[in-house]
Amino acid sequence: MDIGPVLSQLPPLTPRLEVEGTRFGRRALSYILDLLLVNVAGFSVGFVGGTAFVVVLYFTAALFGHEPVFAEPSSLVNFILGILVSFAYFISFEALCGATPGKFLLRMRVATLDGDRPTLHAASVRALWRLIDGLFFGLIAASSMTPPLRQRYGDKRAKTLVVSSSSPILRYALSVPHFLLAALIFLLASVSIQILLLLAYVTFRPVP
Repeated sequence: MDIGPVLSQLPPLTPRLEVEGTRFGRRALSYILDLLLVNVAGFSVGFVGGTAFVVVLYFTAALFGHEPVFAEPSSLVNFILGILVSFAYFISFEALCGATPGKFLLRMRVATLDGDRPTLHAASVRALWRLIDGLFFGLIAASSMTPPLRQRYGDKRAKTLVVSSSSPILRYALSVPHFLLAALIFLLASVSIQILLLLAYVTFRPVP
């Protein structure tokens, strides 16, 4: 897919204060930490929730004289559902908290050009464009992150930037309730997606 025409249409953006965006290396490290958290937490919760669902499925099917049979998983379907889990993670944390756990640990925040917390739309745009920015081990993102703002293409499209947690541009404070809500949304999404995956592969047959 030729994304050149799309990228060339991204407008130059200017925040309300002189500010410097976070460098690529630090952002890449936070992304690696986030991927680890997504995989560990998503797999753990999905496994527990999925196992409980399978048990319920077996008992429910037995009541009607049937048993569930699971087909061989599809790599493509697993890949797509994995992307959906990562979307739930990044969108919920950035929209509700302004940062993922990885960014929290490295003292970074996502902000609009006015210093506010990103909207749900902005967080969603960032998540979608991350698929492009992350190509070739992040080289697409790195090539666009010119100083001083150092915005990747997703930032430019969403009109956001990533700054230090001590940046004077920030106009919002961290919220523990919002963080817990974001974590809950992500965990529920992980369980739901695991259940959908199981339902996609299950059929029922009469018990002989």
